Order: sequence, then structure tokens, then C-alpha cells
Amino acid sequence: MEKAHFPVIILCRVMQVSRSGFCDWCRREKGIDPERLRLIERLRAIHARTRGS
Repeated sequence: MEKAHFPVIILCRVMQVSRSGFCDWCRREKGIDPERLRLIERLRAIHARTRGS
């Protein structure tokens, strides 16, 4: 992927897309729903807060 060679902000300008739109596209490309990612993050926070229980 080109982001290994260029800063994301430059790629977004060239492609005329927002950075958030680019990030959403990357998440979709990985096959993970953004809502699912938020749920995973929330569960990890709860897990850490309860010290692993």
C-alpha cells in the first residue's frame, strides 16, 4: 500500500478524500466493521478496568 511510502495526509489530498473517509475505507478493507471495532475497544477497556475478570 502507498501509505508505506507517503504520509496519509498527502494521499488524502491527492485522492481528494477526507482522512476519516480514508480510515473508514481501511477498516472496511480489513473486513472489520467499525461498530465491531468500537465494541472490541469497549470490551478491552472493561476487561482492563476489572483486572481481567
